Amino acid sequence: MSRLGLRQDWSRIAVLVVGSFVLAQGLLAWDPLSPALEVYGAEQAGHGAGRKFTYITAREAERAAMRNEVLLLDVRNRADYEEAHAQGAQSGSFREFETDMVKGLRFDQTGLGKLLSNGQYRSAIVYTYDADSPLAVEAVDEIDCRTNWPNLGIIYGGFDEWQADGLPVRAGGQP
Repeated sequence: MSRLGLRQDWSRIAVLVVGSFVLAQGLLAWDPLSPALEVYGAEQAGHGAGRKFTYITAREAERAAMRNEVLLLDVRNRADYEEAHAQGAQSGSFREFETDMVKGLRFDQTGLGKLLSNGQYRSAIVYTYDADSPLAVEAVDEIDCRTNWPNLGIIYGGFDEWQADGLPVRAGGQP
């Protein structure tokens, strides 16, 4: 056997060993909605295992919003909301809310507070920019503290996922 043939055999063996290891570790079958990711999102926002929300897909959120079952809430900044947002979503800029609270406004005087306390909804689905932003988790935690609604959701992948799925998008300040 020539040296070149032996070298090719070793290369094939190395690829098989590495490939087997990767498959055994489950790295190729990573599930973006796994419990580990959900806990990671809660930890990013400074919360422990008492997570009170569920990650859902953009398509699931759209179906619920179209049936008027939930408040679809865009917590990105207002300029980004006005540029483009999920059809049917209300703007509830979480950073504006935080600023209003620092100014001493009561919760029901803030834009987010007005949306949540109008009595129309008993549940909310929140989204932000993408899967890496802890802003949605912070917003859901605040909503849970203020409303005690039983079913809160976060769109995994945020607005990026909504657009990637080809779901309806609007521009301007109206839902």
